[in-house]
Amino acid sequence: MKMDSLSPNQKFQNWGVIFFVTCCMTILLSAGSVYVTWNWGSDWEPVQKHYPIWLEVVKGYFLNDHRVWLLYKKYLIENGWMPEFIIHMLLPSISSLALSSWLSLKLLFVPGGRTLDRHILGSKKIEGRHAYKHANSQLSKECRSGAERGIHLHPRIQISQQSEVGNILITGQPGSGKTVVMCHILQQIIENHQRAFIYDEKQEYTAKFFEKNKAILIAPWDKRSVVWNISEDMSHSTAPAKFAEYIIPETKDRIWSESARLIFTGIIVFLKSRNKPWGWLQLYKALNLNDRKLRIVLETHYPKAVRFVEENNRTTQSIMITLQSELGWLEWLAKAWPHSYRGTFSIKNWVHNNDEEPTLIVQAHKRFSIVGSPLCHTLLSLMVDEYLTRATFEKCYLVLDELANLPKSPSLIRWLELSRDRGGRTIAGTQAISQLKEIYGNDTTDSLTSMFSNLITLKIGSTGETAKFMSRSLGERVIERPHYHNNQGQTSVKWEQLTLPTVYLSELTQLPNPNKDGVSGFLAINGWSATYSLVWPYPKIPQVAKREQLAKWAKDIPSVKKAIGINSVIPKRILSRRQEESC
Repeated sequence: MKMDSLSPNQKFQNWGVIFFVTCCMTILLSAGSVYVTWNWGSDWEPVQKHYPIWLEVVKGYFLNDHRVWLLYKKYLIENGWMPEFIIHMLLPSISSLALSSWLSLKLLFVPGGRTLDRHILGSKKIEGRHAYKHANSQLSKECRSGAERGIHLHPRIQISQQSEVGNILITGQPGSGKTVVMCHILQQIIENHQRAFIYDEKQEYTAKFFEKNKAILIAPWDKRSVVWNISEDMSHSTAPAKFAEYIIPETKDRIWSESARLIFTGIIVFLKSRNKPWGWLQLYKALNLNDRKLRIVLETHYPKAVRFVEENNRTTQSIMITLQSELGWLEWLAKAWPHSYRGTFSIKNWVHNNDEEPTLIVQAHKRFSIVGSPLCHTLLSLMVDEYLTRATFEKCYLVLDELANLPKSPSLIRWLELSRDRGGRTIAGTQAISQLKEIYGNDTTDSLTSMFSNLITLKIGSTGETAKFMSRSLGERVIERPHYHNNQGQTSVKWEQLTLPTVYLSELTQLPNPNKDGVSGFLAINGWSATYSLVWPYPKIPQVAKREQLAKWAKDIPSVKKAIGINSVIPKRILSRRQEESC
């Protein structure tokens, strides 16, 4: 094949080289095999006496002189050795040909074909067994430098614990297989009894990983859930203000959120000061005090919030609407856990007490969507505060199934920035980068995604900017490409340097859908100068629990018995207040 007749990026294989190597290896292996097996099951002269005759036979074949072969054939027939001779020559030759062909293809065949491009620097795209070989080489190199082996991001690709610290982002459209990849990673974490905070959007991880005495479930609507004793987590003097900051999101006009937070802080300070057991029910009731009673409470226990509570005042009404609409979901916690002060779970104990079950699953539910997301966000924020105060190193994996389904979380940014030295790692999944930008804005999203060094990208929709973003994130490569020029019969070559994406946008959007073989996607590990094209097989994880077991209070709600619809289970009282505010 003439190289100057090829397009620079045209795929080809070195079939001539493969054929030549196969022939050479077949001849050598056949000769060796015949020598070793010559006397197996046959009683004749040593093979050394036959070699000179065979050489004469081969020489006669090329000279068209077959006399030696005819005499040798007559000799074999007269002694009754012809069938044995055929077997002793044919079987080793066939075996040698098969082995030589396999070795030649394994060593010289390139999946997808070769090109004339020369790789200069940047990230290579590597497929199949070459990917496994390259990944094992990179891991061995890190281990020789003192790194310890960590989790497998693919059944055949393991990373170091130092690479784990770079966090893992899994991107893919709905149905692309993110849960398959996540379950494979989660299975290792749980089997190693390492601490994990898991946000379970679709109850899939509950079904696979929730086992009594091995994991803790937070799901107010589920009868298997532990009861969160919020009063235990409010013991520190600064806890109420922080809790208010986490539970009440910032509004466009900050005066509404700041004033609502001050009032909410005052309510918690009031409940703490009574020296009586309190929990979600008492907190919810205090939120519904009328303006006069609330003002009296704040005057006594939290004077800095008093100025925001005036009877028959429109500003006060707007603040209270903000407060109660944002915290309307607490009504469901009050229903689910009316005696939460007797509860055994607190996030502080889970972080600091090594006797607690290491796996914490915070569940979401489509019928209670107003509860699951803010509940997880609040628990996450408190967990980050507690974890960052730890004096000792301990691994803790934050696993967020659908990152874009959680509210904007400054605590998540803090976790990504500060938890590494204490053992914090993050594994997050998202369907689209545009969803994150809607929540965090362009700049913060760029900062957020930049703190994920290890990327797993599955099939992505062709519309939107996610495919373009991930193609750019998977890296670029610099190549040299030849350009041939023919001038009066003289061929010259000029090499041009180009910068190309390692994985093209179309490769991400045209990945095959999950099939019986597994889930197709790309894996890029920080510092390994490669992007691997892989297929993740389905992990064999038995279902150990039901996805849900609704508690009695949840079953008794009429709207749960019927279709709730997209508006979720927001109380009518809150909906009416929001309508008043919009008027």
